[in-house]
Amino acid sequence: MHTIALDDNTQNVYPPFSFTVNFDYSRFENPELQSKAKTTLNQFIGFIRRTFDGLLENGEALNSIYQDCLAHCPKGKKYSIIG
Repeated sequence: MHTIALDDNTQNVYPPFSFTVNFDYSRFENPELQSKAKTTLNQFIGFIRRTFDGLLENGEALNSIYQDCLAHCPKGKKYSIIG
């Protein structure tokens, strides 16, 4: 559920991402290790989210260039960097 920007007036909308982990951290008897495991998982999920968001942003930027080439280049798709 996102929109692709064709101009600067279109706002991108992304659905919220919900991820639930049902891991029993009490398996780690050491509280310090429990905390480290939770922190590591949260950092990993954050990394994945930032990577995904970056891929979407790059795709939108490439699509914008492609659309500009189609709309404004005299030979259209022939000089497009994508096609």
